[in-house]
This record gives sequence, structure tokens and C-alpha cells, in this order.
Amino acid sequence: MIFGRRPELAAIGSLLDDGQSNGGLVVIEGAFGSGKTELLREAGERAGRRGFCVLSASADIEEQSFDFGVVQQLFESRGEEFTDADIRGEVSFGTLHGLHRRLVALSRKSPVLVTVDNLEFTDEPSLRWIDHVVRRTQNVPVAVIATLNPGETPKEPRVLSGLLLSRLCRERRRLPDLGMQETAGLLEAFAGGPVPRAVVEGYHRVTGGNPLLLRECLRVAGAIRLAGDIPPVDPVSADLLAGLTPLRDRLLAQLRRAAPRALNVAGVSALLGDAADDGLIAALADLSPTQLDAVRAQLAALGILRVHGAAIRYPLIGALLASAVPSAERAQLHARAARALYERGAAPVSVAVHVVEAGSFDEPWAEQVLLRAGESMASICPESAVRVYERVLQEPIDAQERVKVLARLGMAQLNAHVPAAVRRLEVAMDMACEPEERAEIALGLSCGLAVTGRHQEAVQLLDEVMAKEDLPGDELAERMAEQFVVVGAECRSTLDAVLARLRSYERERGSTGRCPDGLEPLVRAWLGRSAEQVLRPVQDVLSCGRDRRGTTFWYTAATSLVWCEEFELASWHAEEELRATRSAASLRRVRALLLRMQALQGLDRLEAARQCGVEALDLLDRLGIADQAMAAAVLASHVMVLAESDEWEAAATLLAERGPQDVSPAHWHHVSLLHSRARLRLAAADHAGGLADTLVVQEACRHWRMRNAAIVPWQVTAAECHRALLARPAAQKAAAEGLAAARRWGSPRLLGQALRTMGLSLTGPRRTELLQHSAALLKSCGARLELARTLEALGTVTREKRSGEARRTLREAYELAVSCGARASARRIQEELVRAGGRITQSAEHRVDLLTGSELQVAEMAASGMTNQAIAQRLKVSLRNIEAHLTHTYRKLGVTGRRELADLLRRSSAGARALGTTTRPAVALPGAGWTM
Repeated sequence: MIFGRRPELAAIGSLLDDGQSNGGLVVIEGAFGSGKTELLREAGERAGRRGFCVLSASADIEEQSFDFGVVQQLFESRGEEFTDADIRGEVSFGTLHGLHRRLVALSRKSPVLVTVDNLEFTDEPSLRWIDHVVRRTQNVPVAVIATLNPGETPKEPRVLSGLLLSRLCRERRRLPDLGMQETAGLLEAFAGGPVPRAVVEGYHRVTGGNPLLLRECLRVAGAIRLAGDIPPVDPVSADLLAGLTPLRDRLLAQLRRAAPRALNVAGVSALLGDAADDGLIAALADLSPTQLDAVRAQLAALGILRVHGAAIRYPLIGALLASAVPSAERAQLHARAARALYERGAAPVSVAVHVVEAGSFDEPWAEQVLLRAGESMASICPESAVRVYERVLQEPIDAQERVKVLARLGMAQLNAHVPAAVRRLEVAMDMACEPEERAEIALGLSCGLAVTGRHQEAVQLLDEVMAKEDLPGDELAERMAEQFVVVGAECRSTLDAVLARLRSYERERGSTGRCPDGLEPLVRAWLGRSAEQVLRPVQDVLSCGRDRRGTTFWYTAATSLVWCEEFELASWHAEEELRATRSAASLRRVRALLLRMQALQGLDRLEAARQCGVEALDLLDRLGIADQAMAAAVLASHVMVLAESDEWEAAATLLAERGPQDVSPAHWHHVSLLHSRARLRLAAADHAGGLADTLVVQEACRHWRMRNAAIVPWQVTAAECHRALLARPAAQKAAAEGLAAARRWGSPRLLGQALRTMGLSLTGPRRTELLQHSAALLKSCGARLELARTLEALGTVTREKRSGEARRTLREAYELAVSCGARASARRIQEELVRAGGRITQSAEHRVDLLTGSELQVAEMAASGMTNQAIAQRLKVSLRNIEAHLTHTYRKLGVTGRRELADLLRRSSAGARALGTTTRPAVALPGAGWTM
């Protein structure tokens, strides 16, 4: 089954409906790789299931000289004999009509569908015969569907034009590129599960939504693996380009068939990239404007160039075409492009790209252009900035300038490959002499040292620079102090130095004014003083901007928004950072993803939070820091997101595969990870193990002077473990401590959670009173999942005495759990509701809406009668993957087989939309045809 081509499938369905008595022609038009062939194949399969006799043929440019070659293919596709006597050696009315009568004879047994791929390559006699047939399909059960690439030049344009203009040509459908949603569906089908949005955006950006390019990228990347395990795509990756050599050869052959100099123009456009314009292309391709217009029109029709403008339509096609240009010629073209763009006053980034690719380039202005370009690229695309700065270092520059370039290179590499950045910045630090320059390098180097687990060296470096250097201005000194505290507070071995520094700030308050203002709200947040007192100063810190405050400090401040339960604001800041790093695999992006994951978890948008976690872990691998403390922070949050989604088994597997063997609280992020493990052990009924982990977390929090339950709510976990172990006094003590901390901090979600924990540790009326208070608080702040848990507890404790009220409470809890995607919680609540004498009857629409996109796709294919093996082959995934999808689907929908599945899909609104049996507005579904 094909998704994302609903209008085309509707047109085909209409033709087949009418084809039972009347025929006609539908033409599917599309450029290179748009999925025409797959759509045609799908039409044939649908017609076959309806009882049509399907005749199919595929025209080829190499066989255009064979008279009636396509007609012969059509009849022989159904085992019909075809001899020279059938064509009588000439293209006459008698010959054409005789072949038409053979077709009519077939239609008396069953309706006939004729499918022809590549109509533009069809030989002239066959094309005349198709035209003859189409003009006589009225009141005859014969329908024709053909594909056409309008960019190719047909051998007989007059005959083809007459066919397309025939009144019985019912529709001409042009296949557009796939949108983001369809691309996501296609990747999800390949992966067998959710795919991070950033990965989807990367594939869509590189391929432009072209189905063939998407499929080929996935094939080369070997992406048919575990759910969600699709590697990001890089259009200039040598491995990817080598794997796409057959596709490149097809593309080059198509260009050679097109207008003269088409290959040359396409190659120049590919090398120029977004800087391409008509004047520059004409100059580099040695063409006049008139000649260029003719070639460009042909390339636009083929789908190689954009319709408006001179740039290549798909970045991956551009990379393939650029790789086909011989290296010496490519270097010369880049050098000519760089000079031409510089003379035009183009942006440094546009010029620098070509200077880097030109190799040897002797121009006096090149160095300054490269430096300005590197500054522009550093945060947005650090990999490109690294290449630019490395190119500058090849120039004969003096020692002082070399230090500056090394520092810039190291700063850029902090966002691309941290270990390499540390090495560069260490060299720059040794060479630097100026105090301000040394301080700036120290800020970057300390960040890299901390990320790679070398906190003691980072703190020592910052301390030495602050003590020795006479720093110009208070702002730089304040940044150094903030970095010292934030970096040092992460590690147990450097915590005492940070506490001593904070005590000195406290003593100096009012006399020297040295205490950095930005640290004040963070210290208050850490001590759990009051969310209200922390929020406004933190917003002031964030308003200064990340570049001014420093990346590490800025993200710490942004994370405090999550502690204050300002989830929407935290998500907004994270999204701004993600937009700025859209094309970069960078440490900055990892931090933004971590912030957004935590914010989305607070908003109960668990699937989106999970995707952030998947992408962040992948980026950590690419940055070479998957075994460092930053990875522990990401892993801890990701595990909790999975746990919130009731995917306990997946969370435990992830922790076992990616977590350290010995989770000791030497680093603060390991404390968070240890608390995540405690929650998993509690869910697995390992109450003693969960309590042991929680007690270690409790000791670590006290050692770190961390008193804010919004950061690590260990009191809740301890109370739940004690309660499960029937240690009620210990549970009450831990719950009371958590409730006191929550009241001191004052955020409603945390307080509602603490009230529930306290209530569950008590008995009698006080328990119900606290649970009701918890529900009211959680409802007021929109914490749906926490509210569902409180309502579940409230319904359970009131079930025996107030069963009617309990049933209403449990139904509300069930709806909330389902809306959050917490399916295991929903099942548990449903069981409790049954014990209370109630039941939940879900509508078909409600149950189908619980399916993921890939589950719905597989369910529809199974309901249509396809076997598991056929579905696996169609989606290019393993048989086990399909079986797992169907098992999950049957469980969610409460059906036992395909007959019940098909019946439920027909009754559901989602199924009705997918099968085209409703008059409601259609909803775009993911997926599409995957081949030409």
C-alpha cells in the first residue's frame, strides 16, 4: 500500500470503478525518481484484486526502434501469443483495429486494465495503437493508465500530444515531492518505529522529498535495522556517494540524452550550490544567455533544476553531479567561481566555500574572506567552520594571527568534535599571551575539559587565569566566575573549591560587589528556596543571550526554567537553539535537545520528548563523547521519558546498553542516572534494589547541598520503595520531607506529586483529603499524567465506600493516561475500574487513534488481505518486524485476527479516511511510492 499519493490513488480508483463498463486514460506525470513506476504497479495490483485482466508494459529508450514492441509486451504479459501476422508488417488502420479487437475479446471475460510505464519512450506504432484504443474505450470495459516524464523528448511528439489532448484522457496527475510528514512515514516504515524529527528533517532537506532518493539513501546507509536506528544523512559523505554510483550513472545518461551542454550546465550549477544564478552559470559554462535559457528549461522539465532560479532542485542530486566532475576541472571551476563571487561582493560564506574547494588559491583577499566566513559558520555549521579555519592555517600567517585562528578553530570544534577541540585549545592556550585572549580560550577549553570528564583540570585552569590575568572589564571576569562555579559544581572532586568560592562571594557581598549576579538565582534554585524568587532573575540571565553569558552557564540557567515548571518557555528557548543548529551535529545541539526533552516531558508530550532523546544520544556518538558525563545526563532524562510512557522494558534495555557498568555518584549527572535506575527497579518490583539506589542518591544530594526536589525528587522514590516494603513509618518520613521541600519551592506540579505521595503513605480520611488536594493542584497546572496517577490513587482508595464516585474518577484517569500515551497505566486503571464495577467501551475511532503511523500502515495492509511476508517485502523490513507490529496492533485494538481488524478499520474514522470511504476532509497520511 502506498501512502502520501491520495489524489493519484483516488483518480486510479475512479478509473477502475468506471472501468467495469467504461474506460478512459489516466496519465501520471513525474520527474526523475518521483515514484511513477511504484504507483503504476500499485494500480495494477488493485485492479487485479478487483478482478481485472491487467496487461502491463514498460517502454525503454533502447527499444524505440522496435515496431509494436510495447504492444507485444502488453499481450505477452498475460501469456497471449503475439506473432508477426498480428501486425502485418505495417502501421495501418486494419492492423491497429485488429489488435484492438483482441483487446475487446479479452474484456468480454473480465474488465481490462492496460498499464504502460514511460510513455515518452514508447515506439510510434505502439503509441498509435494506444491512442486508437483510448478513443474507443467508451462503453467498453478497458481502462489505460500510463506514466510520463515530461522532461524527456518523445520520438513522436505529435502522436503523444494527440493522445494527451484526447477527450477520453480523464486526468493528468503531476506527482509532487513528498512533504515532511510523508518523509517521516517513509523513514518510519523502513525503521519499523519512530524516527527523530531532526533525522527526518535531514533526509527531507537532502533529498527534497524525492521518493527514489530517499529509498536509495536508506539502502546505502543500511538503515533497515532496529526501531528508530536510522543514521543521519550527509550528502557529501564519500560512502554515500560511492553507494549511489548506479543512480549517478542513470542520472548522467538522462542528462546526455537531453539538450546539448545539459550535463555541463548541471555540473556547474551543482558546484555553485545556492549561489548559482544565470549570469554566473553562463560565464562558467561558456554559454550565451539564450543558449543557457534553452538548456535550463530542459533541466527544469527533467526535475534537475528548480523551476524558478538556477539552483539544483535536490541537494543530493547536486552532490552526485559535482562528484562526477573531474577533480582538476572541479578545482578550476571553484577558483573561477570564488573570484567571480568576490568581485560581485557576495557574502564571505558564499565565497569561502569555493576557496576551500579550489585547493591552491593565490589571492590576497582570501585569508580575510575565510576568517569572516568562519565567524559566521561557527555556531550554525561548525563542521564547515572547521574546514574554513583549517584552510586558513595553510596560509603563511604570523604567530599572533595563528593563535587567534587556532582558538577559533578550537571553539568551532567544541561543537563538532570535543576531544579534537580540547587538543587545539590547549595548543592555543600555550601560545597565547594577551590576558583577554587567554581568558576567552580558557572559557572554551574549560568547557571542553568538563565535557570530557576532566573537571579538576578545568577548575584549576579557570582559577589560575582569574588569579594571574589582569582581565579588562567586569563582564569577562563575571563569565569566568560563573563558568568556575557551574563547571566545578558538576563534579564531586571539585565541589569543595566551588563551595569555598561561593562562601567568599557571600563574605564579599556589599563590599567589593564581586559576586556575579547571574549565580544568585542558580544558587537559590539549587537550595530549593522559592521558584517565584528564582524565575525572574533567571529570565534576566537568559535575556542576555547565550553568546554573552557562555554556553555552559546559559544552559544551566535555561534548565532552571524546567525546575520552575515553566515548560513552555524552556521549550521555546530550546527550539530557538535547535533552529540555529538545524544542520549541525554539535554539542550545542545536544544541550538544546536535552533541554527540550525535559520541557516536553513536563508538558506530557512524551513521544516528541523521546525523539529528542534518540537524536541526542546519536549526536553524542558522533561527537565522540558518548562515554562522558554529558551522556549520563541525556541518558537519565531519556530513561525517565521511556518510563513515563510505561516502556519500562525499553528503558531498562537502554540503560543496560548505554549506561556505565558502575554508576557511582562522582559526577552530578551520574546522580540523576542513579535515580532513574532506582525508578526502573521500583517498577520491576525490585523494591530493595530501588531503595538502595535511592539512599545513595539521598547521600549524594546532601553532599552536593542540593535541597530542591524539583531537580531530583528522591523523596518520592524513597517513600514509594518504603511503602512497597511495608515500612510505613519510613515511607511517611520520606514523604513528609519531600512535601516540605515541595512547599518551600512552591511549584504546583511538584507539590501535587508530593501531596499524592504523602497521602498514599497515610490511612483514613487524611489520605483522601491529601489526594483530593493533589488532584486540584495538578488539574490547575495542566499536569495530565501526574493528575491521572493521582486520580487512579483516589479512585482506588474510595472504591469500596463510594463506588460511583470512584468509577467517575477512574474513567477520567483512564482518559488522561491514554491521551498521554501511557498505555500500561491505562490498562492498570481499566482493571481497577472493572473492580469498581465499571467498564470502558472505546469507540473504534478512539482505539485506532492509539496506533502509531507505522502500526496503522501495517494494519491497513494486513486488513487488505496481504500476507506478513508480502508486507515485509513491500516495506523492505524483516518479517519479525511486521509480526511485532501486528502483535502490538491486535493488543491495542482488542482484536484477535485480520477479519476483526478489517471490520474495525472500516468502522473507524481513521480507517475510513485511509480507505477513502468517508466524505470527511482527508487527512494527509505518511509514506509514498519509493521508486520511479
